[in-house]
Amino acid sequence: MIKTIIWDWNGTLLDDLENNIEIVNIILSRRNLRLLTKDSYRRIFSFPVFDFYKKIGLDMEKETLAEISEEYMKLYSERFKYNRLNEGVEQILDDLKNRNIKSYILSATNHTDLKNQVDEMKITSCFKKIVGNTNIEGKSKIEKANELVKNEFIDPAETLVIGDTLHDLEVAESVKSNCVLLSSGHQQLQSNGKYNLIDKLSDIYRYL
Repeated sequence: MIKTIIWDWNGTLLDDLENNIEIVNIILSRRNLRLLTKDSYRRIFSFPVFDFYKKIGLDMEKETLAEISEEYMKLYSERFKYNRLNEGVEQILDDLKNRNIKSYILSATNHTDLKNQVDEMKITSCFKKIVGNTNIEGKSKIEKANELVKNEFIDPAETLVIGDTLHDLEVAESVKSNCVLLSSGHQQLQSNGKYNLIDKLSDIYRYL
């Protein structure tokens, strides 16, 4: 029985895919690089974002990850108002709370920015804890995941990790929990035996 859910934020609870593509294309256009379509973005997207940036043509020898991350976050903050929650998020989180299933957010987003974003969406009270990165560079969530499981005394066997990228699968594997991935998020995914693939968040009830 599932007693804990560790949620990803961007692309999972928060529908920011279209906005993110626009932001990446602004960054590319400033450098006269080829713009991405939704299909090409989702096909190329991966973690860590350093590798993603290289794949889309950014010269990571001329520019640092910190510089590009700062540019990205400035644009993202300016355009955050265009984001929305994925369909059914508020109802699902309320229902999980009523079932005494604890929800956590684990995100590659900087912790302070993450807290502000969740507050803006008015769902902070739905989570036992919100955990973001200590930087703005979109690095791995694995270390933070293991800290979260240890510090919150979470039983991995009773935990479900829900995300939208293969990095969320890596997070689940690192803490030895099951994984469900959303097919409509930032990364193009195909079904395999390592994770369960869903088309909408309300499908998670199959795996509780």
